[in-house]
Amino acid sequence: MENTSKLSDMASFEIRDTDSAKLLICYLLKKMEKLIEAGQLYDIAVGSGIINYFCYNDAIEILLKNETIETVTNDSGRECYS
Repeated sequence: MENTSKLSDMASFEIRDTDSAKLLICYLLKKMEKLIEAGQLYDIAVGSGIINYFCYNDAIEILLKNETIETVTNDSGRECYS
């Protein structure tokens, strides 16, 4: 999670359009190279002020609907994205 602070330090604005949010979410998931819990992704994207809350939710919904990302359950029984 140390990369989260680096990313938020570089962001000088909040993403407020769904297409950019989708792109960034896919980029983050690709760079993680492992399952990431839904709450962790939310904290990285929205909690750090990188993506607007509404754009994040719209982007996740579209990415799941288009099967660009998928929801899986990890060993702890938590919902994750991959």
